[in-house]
Amino acid sequence: MNSLKKRNDLSNLLRLLSILIIILLILSSFLWSLEIEYSSPLIVFSFIFNTIISIIFLSLSLSEDGISLRVMFFFFNSLFLCMVPLAQYVLNRWMFLTSDSRNIFYANILITFASIFFLFGYRWARKNAIRSFKKYVNSTSTFSRKVEGYEFSSKGFVLMLLLVGVFAAFVIYRSGFSSLLLRSGSGVTNAVGGWGPVGLISQYFGRPLPLILLLFSFYKIRFNRTNKFLDYTFLAASLCLTILLNFPLATARFYAFTVYLAITITLVRPNKNKSYLYLIILFAGLFGSSVLETFRHVNSLADASLSLAFDPESFFVGHYDAYENFIHSINYVEMNGNTWGRQLLGAILFWVPRSMWPDKPISTGAYVAQEHLKAFFTVHNTNLSSPYIEELYVDFNILAVIIGCFLIGCLFGYLDYLYKRMIGDPSTQTKFSVQPKPMYFVLYPILIGLSFLWLRGAAMSAFAYTSGIVTAYGLSRFVLIKPHIHLR
Repeated sequence: MNSLKKRNDLSNLLRLLSILIIILLILSSFLWSLEIEYSSPLIVFSFIFNTIISIIFLSLSLSEDGISLRVMFFFFNSLFLCMVPLAQYVLNRWMFLTSDSRNIFYANILITFASIFFLFGYRWARKNAIRSFKKYVNSTSTFSRKVEGYEFSSKGFVLMLLLVGVFAAFVIYRSGFSSLLLRSGSGVTNAVGGWGPVGLISQYFGRPLPLILLLFSFYKIRFNRTNKFLDYTFLAASLCLTILLNFPLATARFYAFTVYLAITITLVRPNKNKSYLYLIILFAGLFGSSVLETFRHVNSLADASLSLAFDPESFFVGHYDAYENFIHSINYVEMNGNTWGRQLLGAILFWVPRSMWPDKPISTGAYVAQEHLKAFFTVHNTNLSSPYIEELYVDFNILAVIIGCFLIGCLFGYLDYLYKRMIGDPSTQTKFSVQPKPMYFVLYPILIGLSFLWLRGAAMSAFAYTSGIVTAYGLSRFVLIKPHIHLR
């Protein structure tokens, strides 16, 4: 037993070190390619310090989880708040930012705090989740105990697939089939008359609905197979509708990443043995983002000039503006003060029409652009990102960064731990139940990709997408399955 444990420990250590070395090699090659034009040693050190922290915990998370919410947090921090901003700083290649050494250094201190308090929250939540799990096991450890299971309704599946099929047919009838193939077509929203209340429902609820049905189909085949032909018919139909309504060239890049990562996670259950696979997927996502940019504004596939090469210039345009916008928000707060929760309230009440709330807040990135940047620069596009740390800082300053990151860590730690227990990670010995709760098999894989939007911002968009997806999941769960109790 001791020798087996030693071999496992050695294997885990080698996995961690190899992942860390791979990421450090990528970082080194990235930094060596830079030609430094301007830099302060203190600020460069603060960037490198945060980069090392993020990369170490990214490597640790990958080596233990494969993919998880924790992995996404440190992947985002490593790339958007550390490595790319360092390049932007030493090359002095910002979009709107002039030299602002004091606030850049202050921002890096806040990012350090964000990582530290996220880790505190993550560790605290895992400890409490472990205690809850042990209490559950102890309270249900008798030989004959009640176990929750789930039965599926075939009629419910048919009804939901017909509902999505009618929706897809309506979009094609109103906007044309090609409008679902390219983002410039905006087929879903155009079909219902634009970004009104119906447009919001169609985009945030209707579009993810077939993905939810697809993941429920996987769940049914894996845990509740009754009629093989019918099960695979449901799977094929939901897969076709998912691709049709969520074609990668026709959606925002983060959303395409969310959809197809969720499918991958469901098919290839993440654990420490899949670490290298998910590391490749994360970096492939960066490459894919560059490729999808080719199709962003074209009106037909024939008009697109496909480039399969990653464009390094994308680091210095709006795609990676999260850190710079955080600096702008610090400047805004210095000059105007905090919004004291107004932006957060606007995100939560995104569904309220502006006709009922004339001064309803806009997204934080656009708000800072209009209220601050436009006084100093010519800003043609105010659709700027606003990372989680900016959202927290604009509303309630540094205290919100500390408390908010701790709470994010708590949420991520709780969900990550229970996912492993529910699905049955090979590194754990016990499962919660005969069948995992549908939330962890269906909803959690979507939340992993969606967390990238929460981290990059804006919160208003993230809250809208999350609300729509959770509602689609809730409706599907209500129609498709019902819990039953049996004795084991």
